[in-house]
Amino acid sequence: MSFPHPKDFETVPRRKAEETIRDGYKRIKDVYIPLRDGGEICANVYLPTREKPEKFPVLLTLGPYGKDIFFGDFGKPHTDMYSNMAKAIEPLGPDACFECPDPIVWVKEHGYAHVRCDVRGSGASPGVLDAFGIGRTALIGEDSEGQDAYDVVEWAGTQDWSSGKVAMCGISYFGMACYWAAMQQPPHLTAIMPYEALTDMYADTVRQGGVWHTGFQKHWFNNIIAPQQYGRDEGLNEEQLKKQRFDYEALQTNWLWRSEGPWPVLDQARQLSKIKVPILTAGNWMDSEVHLPGNARSFEQASSEWKFLEMHTGNHLAAYYEQGQIQRQLQFLDYFLKGKTDNGLESSPRVDLLIRRGAENFYRAEKSWPPQDAIYTPLYLAPKGSLSFSQHTASSQDEAITYAGLTGGENLFQTDLLEADFEILGYPYLDLTVSTDAKDMDIFVYFYIIDANGRKIEVRGNHDEPAVSLLRGWLRLSHRTLSKYSRPDRPELEQLKPAPVEKGKWYDVKVPMPCTSILVPQGHRFAVALQATDEEEIIPPMRHAGPDRSEEVFSGTNRIKIGGKVVVPHVKR
Repeated sequence: MSFPHPKDFETVPRRKAEETIRDGYKRIKDVYIPLRDGGEICANVYLPTREKPEKFPVLLTLGPYGKDIFFGDFGKPHTDMYSNMAKAIEPLGPDACFECPDPIVWVKEHGYAHVRCDVRGSGASPGVLDAFGIGRTALIGEDSEGQDAYDVVEWAGTQDWSSGKVAMCGISYFGMACYWAAMQQPPHLTAIMPYEALTDMYADTVRQGGVWHTGFQKHWFNNIIAPQQYGRDEGLNEEQLKKQRFDYEALQTNWLWRSEGPWPVLDQARQLSKIKVPILTAGNWMDSEVHLPGNARSFEQASSEWKFLEMHTGNHLAAYYEQGQIQRQLQFLDYFLKGKTDNGLESSPRVDLLIRRGAENFYRAEKSWPPQDAIYTPLYLAPKGSLSFSQHTASSQDEAITYAGLTGGENLFQTDLLEADFEILGYPYLDLTVSTDAKDMDIFVYFYIIDANGRKIEVRGNHDEPAVSLLRGWLRLSHRTLSKYSRPDRPELEQLKPAPVEKGKWYDVKVPMPCTSILVPQGHRFAVALQATDEEEIIPPMRHAGPDRSEEVFSGTNRIKIGGKVVVPHVKR
């Protein structure tokens, strides 16, 4: 893979800055921010309207989704998924934008300035369209988007209308940019507030357990990234646009291991321990496929003295804009950016989790994360689909489940009806013995709660779809080698080079799972499915298919020994 060289660029005229007075704030559209290498970032600036000049604390976002696109129309005409999800959000002001603070709330009502930036190669920001800065990072050997984030923070912190205190915030990509900026430690960055934001590009979304996330990557890049490419609105043809973007989808067949391409550079540069500013990090229990690991990990590894973890569930977009969440955010930001140190933040819980009891939810403060009092409890794969609290030892190598390697569906193991509530909180994992007669083997893992009538309980997924699996995980057998950072109760994959897979040979593997909250009510069953493909209920943009999972490599027979363990962190409250 190569990064498009600037000689292939075709530039378009710079946009002219425009000022518009809204109800309660002023919008300055298309402001160009200089970068250290001579590049530019195009931004919109939103300022509260005041009779006399004032200086305001700044909320800054950096992302690729188009700073001028109205939230309610985002994704159209390519997909209506996000506009449908946005229907749950009220109010939406005239400048509301996908996954960013809404000026009608934060600028007009709460008196913050907002700087909304398009990354290089998107909107009116010149350059190569390079999602996450992956290609340019490989080219220059440094975190390219981290450097850009530093530069725009310092610009925002030194304008005449700025108080000098800048917080970065937003959902998803915008939340990830919070981490990248904080790791660079720009002097004017005062706090960060990432919502539903992964921290490890390779492990969290590119190679989850070794499996390329085909559906999401293709949907995301083609439907909501490429349409915002620099020059598209100005009429550059598709052939020229292709020359001016990094081939993101080619990651499916290139730089497969953490030892290749940009991954070593990013592993060195994007270390969460470099984050020292106050952080409010908020995650979604239903986002196993992309962001779930990131927010909990950022809380655990940031070096910040002031750090707060909140976990919620459901619609990926809605939580950030809910009134309760706005008040949580306001308390945090006012404390650090406005000096309102008597606003109750000091006595608020550092860990505030939405606990999922069946299909019902409630918030509970925790003293630590992960819970220090969790008891790692094994549940054993037993005959006839039983998931047993009593140890079961396979009588022979023939005592195993057997299923088709590429297409094999649900192999469900479930407990008896529970006589009391059973709560899982933290990081589960699986300890299995597996074999295949294919060249490689993918294991898909799903956690469920099943009611007394045998039905899987239904909740809302993170795209606001009906969902039945409460947690999802993946492992490719050739990626099974554990990292030096693994612990007995917290396995982590190394993913530096392929582990050998011999046909018919048995391998002991540990399958890491994202963190979770699952409280199984009395009279219900806890269940785990092991299979070779996505569960039926997974929506198309989140499915795994395509060249990464070929018949040549994965077609065959897979086996998992009876007696394997599902190890869950059990807490009593």
